[in-house]
Amino acid sequence: MSKKFKFLGLVLMALLLVVGVGAGTANAALTLDALTITSSGALTLEGAAASAITVGALNTGGISIGGGNTAKTINLGTGTAIDTINIGTGATGVDVIRIGQAAADLALTDANWSITTAGLFTTASNISVTDGEVGATKSRATDATGSFQPIWGDLTYVGAAGGTSTYHAGVMGNFMGDTLSNAGSDIHAGVVGKYSVTTSDALTGAKAGLVGEVETSVGDAAVMAVLGGDTSAITPGAAYGVVYLNSTAGSHFNYGLDLYHAATTDYGAPSAVDYGTADIRLSSGVKISTGLIAAIPATCTAGDIYIATDGGDDGIIRACEATDDWDSVGTPAD
Repeated sequence: MSKKFKFLGLVLMALLLVVGVGAGTANAALTLDALTITSSGALTLEGAAASAITVGALNTGGISIGGGNTAKTINLGTGTAIDTINIGTGATGVDVIRIGQAAADLALTDANWSITTAGLFTTASNISVTDGEVGATKSRATDATGSFQPIWGDLTYVGAAGGTSTYHAGVMGNFMGDTLSNAGSDIHAGVVGKYSVTTSDALTGAKAGLVGEVETSVGDAAVMAVLGGDTSAITPGAAYGVVYLNSTAGSHFNYGLDLYHAATTDYGAPSAVDYGTADIRLSSGVKISTGLIAAIPATCTAGDIYIATDGGDDGIIRACEATDDWDSVGTPAD
């Protein structure tokens, strides 16, 4: 074929493309080079309604969309119809999928979970981590107000009461294993709380490694030890125990059990620790109480003990000998 006919064929092809692609765009022009097609106006690539448009099915050198260094908006599936957008869903091969970079502003939204641009992850389902860890570090200014925690949990239970001892908790830890051994003085626990302030803490409230709080009269205890494992007889060492992991001379707890706390200044004088019935109730139901002699309870059960904090000739220790019958223990002071 002569060069003239080849040239005429290319011209006709270009005219057809201009008519087919540039139609509807005022003064649009389509330029064909050896490896590029350039339009001077808005360019639409469209196939038949039920057909698929394939780009780069055999390509191995890479496909770039919006890779230039100019600001632009790239839309995928932004129509109102229900789109299915697949990225890296091939059944074979290991895809490397990366979205965004350190300076990106990225948000993901699903019907049941979302991640905001600030990194807040919200889900309506469970979070499961296999052979990994979940960690959180949070720093606040010294004058920060409000409630803030690195890891927190809220549970609003709306179901009917169960027939078995199931666990419903805002935060739960479960340490499991069998025939365990330590490399040293390790700590194994379902939940570990650690208080590590090294200089000073002017807080007038609780300063502790672990705090349990009840906010209504419905609760049985702020902290409760539960004997579980109802499949065989078990005999743990104690409901509450103490261990020292400290070799520095002079290190100790000041009290093994401290049931006293002065008024918390933020709450006023009525916040001083006071017990409605007794300081301690033992497993037999016997109660140990303290207070002024004038405030000795009118009623008592045999075995109850009352320690008077103001002393006096009437005896410092009283024991309930029979129902509602207090007697002094020992010889009253002279």
